Amino acid sequence: MNRVCYSFGTLAALWLVACSATPALGQGNDALVKDTLKKLNSLPSVHATEDTKGYKILFDAYLELTKPPFVVGPAFNQSTIHAKMSNWAAVSGWAESNA
Repeated sequence: MNRVCYSFGTLAALWLVACSATPALGQGNDALVKDTLKKLNSLPSVHATEDTKGYKILFDAYLELTKPPFVVGPAFNQSTIHAKMSNWAAVSGWAESNA
């Protein structure tokens, strides 16, 4: 499972870098986009059975989440949530409602 998650993180990071390196998709960047997608789709982590692909489980869960108690950004994200935060009750209640 860790390999799947790591591979997904690697794919996401590569895609983010590729997209941020280009001003906009479709503006003369077709070759770079196609090359990036070809590289991403050739990684061993993509060639797995459906039940071992972590991205589907993760993305499906994200799509089913209710609206978070705060706007996701620098002050509220995966690295700023902890049990001693001042609004823990709201955050933990939101998490429990999505369980």
